[in-house]
Amino acid sequence: TRCRSELTRIYGDFDGDCAINSYDMEIMAQAWLMSDSEVEAEPPDDLPWVWYKFDEGTGTIASNSGTGGSGLNGTFQNPSDPIWVSPGAPAIGSGDPNWALDFDGLGDNVEIPALNLDSNTVTISAWIKGQASQIDWAGIVFSRDANSCAGLSVGEHQTLAYHWNDDNWGWDSGLVVPDSEWIFAAVVVEPTQASMYMSDGITYSFATNIVNHDIEEFDGLTYVGWDYEQGSANRFFNGLIDDVRIYTRALELSELMGLSGLTGMQYLPLDTVSNIVVKAPPGGPYNSENPDIVNLRDYAVMADNWLTEVLWP
Repeated sequence: TRCRSELTRIYGDFDGDCAINSYDMEIMAQAWLMSDSEVEAEPPDDLPWVWYKFDEGTGTIASNSGTGGSGLNGTFQNPSDPIWVSPGAPAIGSGDPNWALDFDGLGDNVEIPALNLDSNTVTISAWIKGQASQIDWAGIVFSRDANSCAGLSVGEHQTLAYHWNDDNWGWDSGLVVPDSEWIFAAVVVEPTQASMYMSDGITYSFATNIVNHDIEEFDGLTYVGWDYEQGSANRFFNGLIDDVRIYTRALELSELMGLSGLTGMQYLPLDTVSNIVVKAPPGGPYNSENPDIVNLRDYAVMADNWLTEVLWP
């Protein structure tokens, strides 16, 4: 017999040790009475610290439209430059015509001066349209210089990933980036968790990494289209990037939805392992009189298996 933790959650084994005990009870207590819900998608009403609309359409400077000012403008770098293309992403706040930058995956990048965020409450977002030949860990927006190692990238298996400080190296969200399709991608970092979000403007997916995040300096250069790591200096993004933003706060899910083009009331499923007995159909709709909630029905399953070791076969 052996422990198969991927099969034991339905019995109340939330921490994966194949035993239902007080540790699992603590996890359920933290989620007690959490439920699915609805929110209204609405973009933020404040400006980010840096915002690169990429709507210049010419030249080698990407202007910062955020509150950080022109001192944080981006500059195209050698050995080759990204190319201006139109139309760009279906992004909020883009100009007319709506431009984007096309990165060839062979050296194109935009260099941004030190942001000096010195924070562990940050949101990084961008619209991307990647190509099938994407290299693992291709940087979308990344700082790996001086004391910094943080950013948003396309990781192994073509999934959205992020790095943060020395504690979280390339966490894989499981959100697969489609080929040749515009999607909105974001990572929201907070002191005790990070959430990743992806949307095509019609549907959305998200994933959460519950782990502590220390303060990140961002005291070195940041690159759009590149994660520069010594020994792996070819982590260049292949495809289009548009509307890059970095906020010095954690955006709400409703705000991310608004930035990705979603409008109106949106269903938020209950995202917790403690929800053993699912009480709502996949994708909703939300029912305020019978919500999908962590309650006594879930507790009853745990109680039936209390102090049981669940081993396979």
